[in-house]
Formats: sequence, C-alpha cells, structure tokens
Amino acid sequence: MSDFIIKNGIEFALLVLNMSSFKIISLTLLTSYFLVSKVFAVISEAKEEQVSTLCYNMLKPQPNEMRDFLESKKLHRDETLVFPKFVLTDDAYYIELLESIINVDPYQNFSYDYNFPKEIRQKHKNWKEQFYDYGCRDVFCYSEKLFGKELALRILYMKAKYGFNSSPFNFLGATSPRVEDFDFILSVLSDLPDNFYPVINYRKNFRLTFQKENEKSKSVWADNAIRIYPSFLTKPRDRQRRILIHEIGHNIQRMNLKLDDDQDWLKIGGWKKKEKRYGQGATKTIWKTTGSDQSPIDFGRLDPYEDFAVTFSQYRYRGDWLKKVSPKRYDYMKKKVFQGVEYLSSTCLFEATDL
Repeated sequence: MSDFIIKNGIEFALLVLNMSSFKIISLTLLTSYFLVSKVFAVISEAKEEQVSTLCYNMLKPQPNEMRDFLESKKLHRDETLVFPKFVLTDDAYYIELLESIINVDPYQNFSYDYNFPKEIRQKHKNWKEQFYDYGCRDVFCYSEKLFGKELALRILYMKAKYGFNSSPFNFLGATSPRVEDFDFILSVLSDLPDNFYPVINYRKNFRLTFQKENEKSKSVWADNAIRIYPSFLTKPRDRQRRILIHEIGHNIQRMNLKLDDDQDWLKIGGWKKKEKRYGQGATKTIWKTTGSDQSPIDFGRLDPYEDFAVTFSQYRYRGDWLKKVSPKRYDYMKKKVFQGVEYLSSTCLFEATDL
C-alpha cells in the first residue's frame, strides 16, 4: 500500500511542477509527501513483523542459547559413566542426559511393533560395548565425536528441553539429519507453550528421528511415533510445521493431558464407538460421528483422535479460521488444552485442506 501512495504522490507532484506559479509550493508538498510516505511504510513493515511473530517462531536457537540452557540444568556434582574400555566423568545431569540418549531399549524403536530379532535384543543388553574410546572424558567432547560437532549440541538440547531423543544410532531406520532441518524442527517445537514439554511417552525415551527411505516413507510423511520420513522434507516449510505439530498433538492428548477419552471432546464431535469382533475373539474399535458439528477438515472425521490432532494444529496456526467455523472446538482448545493462550492473527491463515 505504501508503494501505491508513493507512486501516486510522484505523479501528482510532477503534474503540479508543470505549473510554474506553483513550483515552490509543489516542491514543499513533494518533500512532505515523501517523508510521510516513508514513515507510513516503516510503520506498516513493523506492524507486519509484529503480527508475524504471533504466528510462529522463525528463528533457530543460537549455540550460546542452547549451551546456556544446558548449563542451567547442571546439578553441580560429578558422576561417571563407565564403558568397558573408558570412563566419562562430568556433571551428574550431563551424564544422565547422555546415557538417556545412547542407551535405548530395542522395544522403544516402534510404538506398536514388538517383533524384534534376538540379536537386536542381545545387542542392546550389551549396549556399552558398541561405543569406542575417542580420547574424550567429558559428555560434550564425547557427544561431538558421536554425532558431529554441530549436531551434538542440538541433540543434547532437544532431549533436555523438549524430551525428544533424536539419536540416529539407537532407533531402527534412523539417520543423521542436515543441520538446517534440525534447526527448523527446533523452531517448530518452540511454537508450543513450555508447559507442554517435555512431551510424555509411555517409554523411557520418546523419539523424534529422521528416517531413511523405505516402503512406508513412500506414502507417509510423519507419524505419531514421532518419525520423520524423507517425503516430509520435500514439503513446504509451512506444511512441515503443521504436520509436526499435528503429530505432537496426538501425544499431548494421549499422554500429557490424558484427554483421549474425554467426554467433553467426544460430545463436541458427536463421537460414538462400536466394538467390531473378528475371529479368535479379536475386536476393533470403530468410531462414528453422529453430531452436526463435525471436524471442518476431512482428515479429522476419521476418529476423535485425528479430530483432536487436526484441531490442535489448526488452533495453533489458524486460530481465526477455527474460531469462526467451529467455535466449540476453539473454546475447548483454549480452555482445556492451551490454558487460555490464543494465537489470533490473519498471517496464520493457510489452506483449509491442510492438517
């Protein structure tokens, strides 16, 4: 809009300049017009920047910020982590943090699949034997040897602040991500209030890993495990952001807030469940919605869990739209999930078909 004002101001001033009797006046007007227009443009840009910060955090955490956070967690007493051929000695918090990242039971590789070969289980029983002596005797030095200098700090920080283990060594099919992708994920995690973290999981370690290409990755971008597949990284960053928050929403509903069977939520969508029986006594829960206030997003009409995750993501990034199309869902998220925190801004609007 500021460009439009400036352009039209120039045309007006030139027209006036052609009239010799008004040259002095027109020059004064032209100067004033440019000054006012410039101020208007600066104010407009500042306003846009201020509004955008309400939507999501585009800034990656800086190394000094991550180090300061880890420093604040120190217990100020030393402990050791003993391996067959070497010993690490460091602050007790750092020792516990590193051990929680590298010592992962094989049953934590997947949320629902427990069919692991015996050799994998045996390998993890003797998990310390797979780590080499790199000549380091403290956690930060050893982490840099394991994960690389840039990723090490980020992996430690993510586990300490958000509760996610992103180690590429201890989860089947996991791989090391690019630093820029890792930084983006950290910026997404900061979009949610601190009280949501650490995200609770029924296993000791909750993963957030980048996966290698496989058959599943051809049709799945990410899942609530939380595994990020290569196809996820081909999507626009805005889409990646909403997909990840959607998957985190599943875990916050089920584990942090224990709202997966909340009657208030089921009532909003008119959700009713029915047990379908199969052979040998097996059953499967089938959900149907009978209410008039169904999810405004198609994917959210599968079951109350997808309804919640879709609404969770929409509340965070499309608050204005959700409040308009589904006031009851918006009110539920505001009061029962986000504890009164709102994200109302027109710059957060996206396509209605997005998660």
